[in-house]
Amino acid sequence: MQLSLKAYEARFANFSTLYKAARMPPKVTQGAVFCCVNPSFILGLGPYARQFEAELRTISYHDYPVSHCSNPHATAADVLSRAASKGQGEKMGVFAKAVAPLPLWAGEANSASCGGAPNVSETFASSLWSLDFLAELSKAGVAGVNFHGGPHPSPAATSDLYSPVAFDDHGNMQVRPLFLGLWAFTEFAANRSRWLPATTVKLSGLPGGLFAKHDSYAHAVLSHDSTDAENTTSRSSACATLRVLVIVKDEALSGPMMVTVDVSAALPGFNSSSAAAGVLERLLAPSLSTSNASLITWAGRSLSNTDGGVLGERVSEPVRRDAGGAFAFSVPPLSAAVLTVRGGCD
Repeated sequence: MQLSLKAYEARFANFSTLYKAARMPPKVTQGAVFCCVNPSFILGLGPYARQFEAELRTISYHDYPVSHCSNPHATAADVLSRAASKGQGEKMGVFAKAVAPLPLWAGEANSASCGGAPNVSETFASSLWSLDFLAELSKAGVAGVNFHGGPHPSPAATSDLYSPVAFDDHGNMQVRPLFLGLWAFTEFAANRSRWLPATTVKLSGLPGGLFAKHDSYAHAVLSHDSTDAENTTSRSSACATLRVLVIVKDEALSGPMMVTVDVSAALPGFNSSSAAAGVLERLLAPSLSTSNASLITWAGRSLSNTDGGVLGERVSEPVRRDAGGAFAFSVPPLSAAVLTVRGGCD
């Protein structure tokens, strides 16, 4: 039985009364936990958040970019499309604004609903998708994402195809390709980074330019040494770290994409000698269909399929500015790379 929004609010109010009567701690409840495109619930998110703001810690909405139930033949191209990342960010961004100042969480998400798309959700395609997806949701104001999954060890168990981790019949952990994407994104966006507008970083090499209708994309963040985030958005680039993530998702490319990055105009602190060199780290796999996570590497390292331990040493490629002041490097098709530059610390 599907509840109306009014009936749901009445039930929640009753729950809240019982919760308080039990002397439970305030503001630990995640509210809404809505899913699917139900107009009345979507329109009611804002009023619901304001009505129960004093009692809620977060608001949750469940959504997936692709549905295996309605599209059993979903492909890697469907998941790697900008609609599956930018489109999700645009949708969730509306909800985030509606429930503010309460944080919005994507309470249940992954590459494709109904357990995942076979030969897609359990492959390297999910690694690349997660980078763009997480970036777009964060830019849209979403506070966090819960990736849905299950522990079943068999890839034939469709209900668990998209799990970041699973367990075999002996209880040993199995790392899935999605986890490698989450690992890379965590390091890319570390240290309370803030997103930089696309115009801040002059980037060329993407087919047709940064805003063309293609699936490859780039994101840039800036972080500072201080753990005090209060003035992060107003400080200069002094003693800061810039990271640029380039995700090459276009399957039709015949060779590596040549990319140049110039940040000196918008971030003067990066004109200093300390910013003369950067390092490049890559997310790579033998093919887009790779399902063995131990064959996928982030910055030269892989993860053990038996216990999740890190295998190998970190590999970073030095990248120096060219005569024109830009960083130039190549990114193979169906891979991702992160350029890290530290500036203004002379």
